[in-house]
Amino acid sequence: MRERWRKALSASIVWLCLLAVVLALLPLALVLFYVISQGISSLNWAFFTHMPVPHGEEGGGMANAIVGSLLITGIGAVGAIPIGIVAGVYAAEYRGTRFASATRFAADTLNGVPSIVIGVFAYGIVVLPFKGAAGHCHRRPAGGGARRG
Repeated sequence: MRERWRKALSASIVWLCLLAVVLALLPLALVLFYVISQGISSLNWAFFTHMPVPHGEEGGGMANAIVGSLLITGIGAVGAIPIGIVAGVYAAEYRGTRFASATRFAADTLNGVPSIVIGVFAYGIVVLPFKGAAGHCHRRPAGGGARRG
């Protein structure tokens, strides 16, 4: 009797969890369907090969964003792939050394950290120290708002 009660309770909880998942995914699926149905007509060859146009004009593309992403990824790969290969070979060949252990520890640590955390850390180390140096480009002229002429 008790076993039948536990199985029934387990099955009902599983069904409630399934219902919760469906209820949570339903709005996401509706938003995804809406975005795809509205945006699929804009995906054509020109979207991938033309430059963006000013806001409010028809057309335009993402060529500069795609090329920029490929360039950044390529530049990063040119630096990271050789370093990664050398570090991996060193850690495998010279297992007992302290440097190999430190290399393995660093790789294991970085594998366990989400990329957004690494991005925020890099932002804090690389971008924030130079915030004042680049900020002069966006300041208003002395005397306030618009220039008088």
